[in-house]
Amino acid sequence: MKNKSTLLVFLQKLFILLFLISGPLLAKNTYLLTIELFAIALGAWAIITMMRKSKFSDHPEPAQNARLLDTGPYRYIRNPMYSAILLGFGALLLDSFSLVRLSIYIVEAVILLKKISIEETLLPEKFKGYPAYKSRTRRLIPFLY
Repeated sequence: MKNKSTLLVFLQKLFILLFLISGPLLAKNTYLLTIELFAIALGAWAIITMMRKSKFSDHPEPAQNARLLDTGPYRYIRNPMYSAILLGFGALLLDSFSLVRLSIYIVEAVILLKKISIEETLLPEKFKGYPAYKSRTRRLIPFLY
């Protein structure tokens, strides 16, 4: 499992880099730039919350000293960092569309969904309260998914 996770993390970072070098980093459209900036803020909020209250890890397996987070953005969605990536890159994709960017975006989304799938099988083993937390939150989009 660890080798598979390491591969997923490597691919996640690779496709983030590929997306970032495939076009502009900031949307020209004001509406899309606002969405992009919101995504950056969401990602920063999630990282700060995790670093202050738990143990940060980019692997799907929970870190040894990790705590189940249910504050900050984790109060509403279980994967706010992944939401931030998809939202921000989605705004950039719409602002500066290309088939290359679309392909990279789709692969990145598949990688993130696979990581979520792995995480959601491991977290109940680590945290007794995870099933209750899962029942009151959404994966990526508050109130929807």
